[in-house]
Amino acid sequence: MTSEVSVTHNYTTHSFMGQTPYDVLIDESEELTSLLRQAESYQELPFAEKLTKVQELAVNAMRNAWEGSLSTGENSALARSIVFEKNPLSKALKEKWGCCRYQSTLFLLLGEKAKLGTKHLLQSVKLDRMNTCFNDLTDPEGHVHHISIFALSLSDQKYNYSKDPSIFERPNVYLPGEAFLGYTIDPATQESCLYSRPNVHLMGSLSHYRQELEKLDQFRRLSAQIESCLNASPSKEDHSKLLGFQRTVNTTIQETESKLKEFQALDDFKKSIS
Repeated sequence: MTSEVSVTHNYTTHSFMGQTPYDVLIDESEELTSLLRQAESYQELPFAEKLTKVQELAVNAMRNAWEGSLSTGENSALARSIVFEKNPLSKALKEKWGCCRYQSTLFLLLGEKAKLGTKHLLQSVKLDRMNTCFNDLTDPEGHVHHISIFALSLSDQKYNYSKDPSIFERPNVYLPGEAFLGYTIDPATQESCLYSRPNVHLMGSLSHYRQELEKLDQFRRLSAQIESCLNASPSKEDHSKLLGFQRTVNTTIQETESKLKEFQALDDFKKSIS
C-alpha cells in the first residue's frame, strides 16, 4: 500500500495516518475520531493527570487480545485473529480487541493529540519468541516513562510476558520494513513535530552502529583470509568447504553494509530531535 503521508529528508511527517508500524495500518474510523477528540480535551491538564486520562482512554478502547486468545471464551477466535493476523487499527477499535502493537500505536496517537509529554516514541523489544510493543514518554522534567498499555489492560497478570522492567531498556533499533514513529512537543508553543523513519530507530543506538562497523571490519578480514587460502591450491574437499564458508561470510558482509547505509547521518538526526 502506498503511504498517504509525506516524509521529508529529516524524517518529519505531516501525519501518522497511512503509516503501518508493526503491521498495524493507521487508518481513519469513527472510533478513532471519537477517541482523538476526547484526548484533545485533556490538553490543558497537568502532566500526571493527563497521563492517567490518556492511559485510561487507551486501555478502555480495547480488551487485551493476547489474554483473550488464550481463553476458551466465545470471542477467543476473534482475539486470536487480532493477535496473529495483520489488521488495520480501525478493525481493532471496531471489534474492541487489541494486543500490544495496536495498543501502543493508539497510545501514541492519543498522546500526540493530548499534547502529552515532550517526546514520545513507539517502541518494541525482542523477547524469547516474540516482540512486544510499548511507549517511551518523556515528561516536562526530562524523566522517561516506560508505558505498556498491554500490561495495564490485563485482567490477570499471569498473562504478562513483559514483567521484567529491564527489557524496556533495550528497544529494537533496526527492523527492516518497519516504521519507527514518534513525536516531540515544544514546551513553549505546545506545537507538535511528528517523525517517521523506515527501518531504523528514531533515536538509534550509536553504540550499535559502532558494533556493526567492527563486525564489518572483522568479516572483511576473514573474507581476505579465506581468499588467501583458496589461492593456496587446497585439496578439492577443502576448496569446496572454503567456498561455502566464503559465501556465508560474504552474505554477512552484504547484510552489515546494508544496515550501515540505514544508519548514515544517525548522529545528526539524533541531535535534531533531542
